[in-house]
This record gives sequence, structure tokens and C-alpha cells, in this order.
Amino acid sequence: MDLAQSALIDRFRDLLSTRLHVPPSQSSSGKLARILGERVAALRLPAPERYLAMLGLSTAASRHEWDLLIGALTVGESFFFRDEGLFGALRERVLPELLRERRGRLRVWSAGCSEGQELYSVAMLLHDMGVDAARRELVGTDVNPAAVEAARRARYAAWSFRGVETAVTDRHFAAREGRFELRPALRQGVAFRQHDLVNGSYPNTVSGLDSFDLILCRNVLIYFHTDVVGDVVHRLVDCLNPGGYLVLGNAEVHSRQLRGVTPHVVGGRVLYRRASASRETPAPTTRRQLTAASRSQGADARLEDASDMLADGDSVGADGPAPAPTTEASEGASAWVAVARARANEGKHAEARSACYSAIEADPLDAAPHMLLAKVAEELGDVDEAKERLRQAIYLDADNTDAYLTLASLYDSAGETRHASRAYRGALRAAEADLANEDEDTYAFIQSRIEELNAGA
Repeated sequence: MDLAQSALIDRFRDLLSTRLHVPPSQSSSGKLARILGERVAALRLPAPERYLAMLGLSTAASRHEWDLLIGALTVGESFFFRDEGLFGALRERVLPELLRERRGRLRVWSAGCSEGQELYSVAMLLHDMGVDAARRELVGTDVNPAAVEAARRARYAAWSFRGVETAVTDRHFAAREGRFELRPALRQGVAFRQHDLVNGSYPNTVSGLDSFDLILCRNVLIYFHTDVVGDVVHRLVDCLNPGGYLVLGNAEVHSRQLRGVTPHVVGGRVLYRRASASRETPAPTTRRQLTAASRSQGADARLEDASDMLADGDSVGADGPAPAPTTEASEGASAWVAVARARANEGKHAEARSACYSAIEADPLDAAPHMLLAKVAEELGDVDEAKERLRQAIYLDADNTDAYLTLASLYDSAGETRHASRAYRGALRAAEADLANEDEDTYAFIQSRIEELNAGA
């Protein structure tokens, strides 16, 4: 029997299409017949039907086979600085711009990273720009576990360097037994893990798959069914920080599948940027209240003045002592947050937001204004905005128990059990790190809720 022409191949193709969400025509019958025959022989099964039946089980052996099939079916071929125009745009404009806006800190995700060449190319750019490894976090994910392991080893054949200048290779790699091994300094701040863009969880604060400044997902979406591409792209956009960039392969998506981002032509390449947080400028009268006397006061005195006015119900006057965002960062942020709290308590949501944006402008690394923005968004019924702000607060303050708990409660209320459980676990870790300031009731509640969610899973 010609296996390639048999009905078994159609069943095999349908299984792959359903599980991996790839179009049925993605692989030729000849290739599928070869793979099926090899696996049947390797497992010494009496017939191909037994192998197809095994793939439908939920066993360790079945999961192992799916991992092998993913490796056999995905192309995974890449090389360093693939698309010179794109990496030129990253080097000359995108990365410098993001580094300025993020005060030298950067989070990058290579989604569908293959064996790591793309993400390590970004690492090399940042290294050459003088960005310290401690100030960058680069994450690479791929559905193929073999590719992830290869990325972690970071040893490459000469074919991965085609078109790359010898000086770059000499600077960043060491020759080892006929291959090239990335130098340790480039691996710092870089992590790889297995992740499925179709079935995996993201945005996911607990696992760190959220709040990125730059996401690269090139030559990946072409392998998916068109009906899932839109969902994947939407979730990738949700993983971006405001002002972050999404890089996709040419012609991989239709414009109607892109929401929440706008196209920007940079260096001849089309990149998609998420809008920065909309900012409502405080009224001119508020700005004029920032007199020379109030600017000359110390931060504590200004904040005390603002607090006194708030206690007296004078929220408008409380803006006066608040320093302009151009003064000392942490001092200005603290005063603006005090004003934002007053506005929020009075139900003046637009003004509360405006003060929060001023606080963020004064100190982009302060989590407090993002917590307040989440509160305002929740009160207005914008749960997605609230979640995004809470994720940003957690990114800025990984031990923020309140942020984790609030995020967990939003997921809990929506019946998103898996997300809620992960957020509660994040809250538990944060609480354990700060036991001196966490009451026992809060700690016990978190533990019990995790157990309840796990029991109901």
C-alpha cells in the first residue's frame, strides 16, 4: 500500500491541523507519509493506525510524540541579522527611541524564536550600544522544544552567519570544535522557553509574557489557520507596553486583523506601534498655581501641603503644591499621586487620570500611578484597561502584593480560573517576600483561594 496515497494520511493531516492549527495543505502527502512511517518504525508499532490512536491520548508518551512531530514539521531555519533593513531600523531608530523612553530599560520578546538567532541578534545590538545586561530582559519562545534547547546552547554552524560581517562574529562568538559559541556576556538577561502561541497563555503576568517594549514574530503566522491569526495578533498587541513595537513578517496579516496598533515605516520596513497612554493635559490654571515658592519647598513640605488641602476637601488647591514633572522625579511623582487619589475619591476620573499621567511623566518607574489608573478603569467598567495597568504595576514592582491580588480578583470574577490561580500564586510569592508587612489573614486567604481554584480545575 502506498502510504502517501492512503486515507491514513488524510487522518494524520486532520490530526495535525486540529492540534497544531496549521492549514491542512501545509505539508505534502509524501512528507507526512515519511514522518508517519519513521515514527511507526521507531516505536515498533504493528500498524500506522496504532500510532494515530496513540496521538489522541493524553499520556506522557503521546505528549512526547507531539513534541517530536512539532520538531519535524516546523521549518525552524534562521540566521543572524536576518533582514538587514529591519535590523538597521532597530539599531538606528527603534532601540534608541525605546531606551530613551524607558530610561535605559528594555523588555523584548522573540515569539517563534527558532534556535535563538533573532533574539541573540537583538542582544548583540544592545551590547554594542552599551546597554548593561542587568537593564534588559530578552525572552525567546518556540513551540519546538528541540529548538529551545538549541537556543539555550547558543552554538551555531557557519551557515547561521551568512551575510554577517566577520568582525561581528569575532567580537561576539568563540570558535569551538568547528562551531561558533556565543560569549557569556551576550547570554546574560536572555531566557528561552517552550510556548505555544495558539494554545498558550498570554498576556500572562505570572510567567512574564507581558509588558514588552518590542515583540518580534516573523515568519510564524504563515503556518497558522487564518481563523486563529487574528486572535494571536490581538494577544501579542495586548502584551505590548504603551508605545511598544510589534514586528511581523511581510504580508503575514491583513490590516483588519490589527487592532490597537498603527503602522510606521521605519527604514523601509513597516512596524506596528501601540499607542502611548493617552494623556489629558491638566488645565492651565493648575499649571499656573505652581509658584516659585511652592517649587522652592522640599518635597515633604509640598506633599504635606497637598495632603492638608485634601483633608480639608480642597482638591483644586491641592494641585498647587504639587511639583511640575520637570522637578525631582520621585518627589514630583509622589505629589501627583496624592492629587490623583483625591480626584479618584471624588469620582473625577478624567482629572485623576491626568494627575496619574503627570506622575508617570515625573517618574516612569513608579508603580503607584498605574495602580490608581487600574482603579479608575475598573470603576468605569474597563476591565481590560485595569488588567493592563495592573500588569504594568507588577512589572515595575514585582513584590506588589496588592497589584497581584487585584489582578487575581478581576480574573476570578470573570471566571478565568487558570489566570486567577497564577495571579494568586504571584501574590503569595510577593507576600512571602514581605511577611513583616503582610497580615496573616491576607496570607491565609491567598493560600485558601489557590487551593479552591486548584481543586475546581
